[in-house]
Amino acid sequence: MSAADNKFNEEELRRKIREELERKHSERKSKTKETVEQAQPMAQPVNESYFIETYIRRQLEEEVYGAHPEFVKCENHLNQIRWLTPLEMEEEFEFFPVEEGFWERLRNKWFGGPRVKIPDTAEIQQMIDKLRTEFEEDARKRIEAYKAHMQANKKAFADDLEKKIYEEEQDRFYSQLKGYYKYKNHIGETAWMTPEEFENQDEFMERYYTPRQILLRRILTGAAALLVLGGLYAGWQSLQPETPRGYVLVETGGVKGSLYIDQNLAVGFSPGVPYPVSEGRHELTVLASGYTTSPDSLEIEVAAEDTVSISFQLKAMSGKNGVVHVVAPHPEAGLYVDGDFRGVLGDTPYVQLPEGDHTITLKHDYYLPTPGFHTFSLAAGDTVELSFSMRPTRKKESRVSASSLGLIEVNTNVPGARIFLNGRPTGFQTDYVLQKIPFGRHVIRVELENYKAYPKERVVELNKDRRKAQAEFTLSATLRPTVIAVEPQNAPLFLDGKKLAVGRYSGKLPLGKHTITFGDVKGFYTPPAQTIEIRDELENSFNFSYGIRLSVDMTPGNIRDSYGPVRLIPGYIVKGIEFKRSTENAPEVVEMPNGLGTAWQMGFAFQYRNPPGSDALELYFQVPSPLNITKDIVLKLWIYNSREKYPLVIGGKARYRVILNNSVVRDHMTVKNDLSAAGENTYETVTLSRYLKPGLNKLIIATADDNTVFLNLWKAAIR
Repeated sequence: MSAADNKFNEEELRRKIREELERKHSERKSKTKETVEQAQPMAQPVNESYFIETYIRRQLEEEVYGAHPEFVKCENHLNQIRWLTPLEMEEEFEFFPVEEGFWERLRNKWFGGPRVKIPDTAEIQQMIDKLRTEFEEDARKRIEAYKAHMQANKKAFADDLEKKIYEEEQDRFYSQLKGYYKYKNHIGETAWMTPEEFENQDEFMERYYTPRQILLRRILTGAAALLVLGGLYAGWQSLQPETPRGYVLVETGGVKGSLYIDQNLAVGFSPGVPYPVSEGRHELTVLASGYTTSPDSLEIEVAAEDTVSISFQLKAMSGKNGVVHVVAPHPEAGLYVDGDFRGVLGDTPYVQLPEGDHTITLKHDYYLPTPGFHTFSLAAGDTVELSFSMRPTRKKESRVSASSLGLIEVNTNVPGARIFLNGRPTGFQTDYVLQKIPFGRHVIRVELENYKAYPKERVVELNKDRRKAQAEFTLSATLRPTVIAVEPQNAPLFLDGKKLAVGRYSGKLPLGKHTITFGDVKGFYTPPAQTIEIRDELENSFNFSYGIRLSVDMTPGNIRDSYGPVRLIPGYIVKGIEFKRSTENAPEVVEMPNGLGTAWQMGFAFQYRNPPGSDALELYFQVPSPLNITKDIVLKLWIYNSREKYPLVIGGKARYRVILNNSVVRDHMTVKNDLSAAGENTYETVTLSRYLKPGLNKLIIATADDNTVFLNLWKAAIR
């Protein structure tokens, strides 16, 4: 369809629409004129015949029009009646259908109004017949017009249905053909064509998409946008530096407790398993119901990718104890007993305490406990239940007036102690006067590192008669002179998980029990953790020592030592213990049976001399200092009798000797195993502990002077 044809069709359509509008307007004007004429009875002489004619007309209209279902009874706001077809009602704005119920119709039928007595004359009858004929003819024409309109509508509906079916079949047909797409023009008409055909025309402007396709495209576009955003976010996250973190390894002596880091429960903690923590300084404690923890808490410094090892001692509570059950609406609140943190309320609602007087309070970031604390006396075997209600902090502050506030003066003999009010830090240090404190009972506590406060806490009360209270504490130093020494002097020392010194520490440490751990030192066994107790004495002294650890291995093809360099020299011994170096008169390297590799074959060094020399191996190795032997150090020899005798020898003796640092450790030792039994688990041992010395050591392995059989030394080791 060209642009010219489209323009012509549009103008023709507009012309027909205008003609139809003019026709309907003319009919509407003529009907309005008739209605006006009928509605102005004052233009006619008002007499008895006028009322009779009007009554007859209404009765005939009711009779004639009411007999046809195509007519609907309508009235206007003046109660004037007209019978209209649905087609006429579409163009009528004054008359509306009369809505009558069943009972209303019945009442109108029997009691509808005054009955008019119509004279039985020839003129009246003639008028009735004439009006009936006019009304019936009018009804017939109007019904025909209505039916024609309905028929036209049915044809238009059929045409529209046929057009819709055609479009559906066309869409179904072309949508299955590859390379065809649907396009639309500026008035909404559509056509199927290939991209080439679309490029060679100028009527259809853009691709047509169904609402489903539009929704699907939007979903796919949104999904693609989400994928792109997700990729960008993931890329951004990958470029962000990870939060530096380290690990803490906590030992509890086999008791399963809950770890708290900075008074927050460490979820998933297991003793002896590294737990991730952020880089920096942290305060740690381990709590378990029915146990006391020593020390109460530890402060550690964790570096990135570092693992800090600490330990707590949890001892079952002994003596006479009772149980306290704490009930409060916020289980995430911190529980404080006698000023000490005892975990999160939801984790430890039952607290076992020794008999005596105690004070318990709760701490929450956004709520205050009511009452502020409970002070009670606990008897052995008793169970006490304490209840707290919690209210928002702001509401409490808003209700406190200046007339209900007081002062608390806190003093200590050593200034600088931190002040705690009702278990919460105030941020102030002694000596200081706490101001604007609400009336009531309050618990005051002070803390200073390396000092112990007496008493542990004080309870004061403010009221209108006592607006100022005083809390005094005596601080006693908890540090005592201590010397901790360890051998070797390059061994690192750790106190309660913190590095203390290397080799030796001389200074002051807190009173009480502490755990000493040791770092690894090459050539030594690392001692296990040790518990020390700092007492109230002039000086506490502790000494520890590592045990030496040797690991020397030698075979014909390899020599190694875990501590220091080693050196192996081949040679022989003619007499006594004097070793002579030689590469010619020395043990030979031969193949072992069963694919075990090579071995030194040891026999006599001088075949034609009398007395013959003895094959020997001289080994130099290092022993760390100090020489603290905690485990026996032995020489393992995988040495075997080959059953091959010397030439011209009748008897066969398989014997060897071991010399360490010019001392004969073993001489004329008979070889126990034959070459046929060679293997990893077939060896002999010689104890070297008493002959070792710090520094360089010399070990000689040789055949004895009365040996007459060739020996195979597969390998040797010092452990």
